[in-house]
Amino acid sequence: MTKYEMAIKLAEILGVPTDHLVRVDTLDESATVHRPVDAHLDTGRLKELGINVQGVDFVSWWRRYLGAYRH
Repeated sequence: MTKYEMAIKLAEILGVPTDHLVRVDTLDESATVHRPVDAHLDTGRLKELGINVQGVDFVSWWRRYLGAYRH
């Protein structure tokens, strides 16, 4: 998930507008910062050690976390 996609999801959760958000293509040749296209981490070794690597969905986690502050 890109930072732009995260911002869109958080805005949707919070019910705020997103029309001011601009997607920036980080693969642009003129970009000042170059990042790898795939930066996934391998959890294989942790699984081998019996460590639970199950994650929580981004939207679900934020809804639950932010919901704690709503009255």
